[in-house]
Amino acid sequence: MKTLIHTPSRSLYLSLLLLVVTTLQLSAQQLYKIGSQTKITISGTSTLHDWKSTVENVSGEGMFTLDGAAITQIANLNVQMEVKSIKSGKGAMMDNNTYKALKAAQHPQIVYQFQTMQPLQPGKLRTTGNLTIGGESKKVTMVVAYQVEAGKLTIQGELPILMRDYNIEPPTAMMGTIKTGEEVIIAFQADFAPAKYISTQAK
Repeated sequence: MKTLIHTPSRSLYLSLLLLVVTTLQLSAQQLYKIGSQTKITISGTSTLHDWKSTVENVSGEGMFTLDGAAITQIANLNVQMEVKSIKSGKGAMMDNNTYKALKAAQHPQIVYQFQTMQPLQPGKLRTTGNLTIGGESKKVTMVVAYQVEAGKLTIQGELPILMRDYNIEPPTAMMGTIKTGEEVIIAFQADFAPAKYISTQAK
C-alpha cells in the first residue's frame, strides 16, 4: 500500500516567499529624524553684493529603508524650516525684509514634502517633492548625494529657485536702491539619525 505524500504547490511556495520578503522589508524600515548638525543656507545676489543666510531652526522626519549602505526606499519624509530663524548676519533690518518677503506672519514655515526617488548610482538619488514657500507650493526635482555610516544618514544637495515662482517680491533695502536678485539657491546637508537613537541620547 502506497503512502500518499502531498507536495506543496508552486503557488503556496510563492506566497510564503512573498510573505518572508515583505516581512523583511517592513522590519528594515526605520523612522529617522533630522539631527542638530543639519545645515541649510539660502544664498543669492543683489545690486550691491552676494549674500547668504542660514536657517537656524530645522525639523523633520521620514521612513527610510536601507540595504547596507544604500537607501532603497523613502516614505513620509518632510522637512520644516522656521522662516524667522533665517539669519543673514547683517542685522535685523535685512532679516526683517526677508521675513516680510517670505510672508512669515501668515506662513511661518518653509516646508518640503518628499514624493519619489530614483537611484542614479551608488550614493546618489534623483528625488521629487513639493516645496512650499509663503503659502505657494511647487513640485521640485533634485539630485542629492547621501552617505550611510553607523546607521546614520547624511543627505546633501542644492536647489535653485526663482522667487517669482512662489509669488515672492525680491527684498530691497536702502529705499529700494539695493535690490535682491530673483534667483536664490537653497543648499543643505541634512543629518538623520534613527528616532530610537535620538531618544536614547536625549536621556
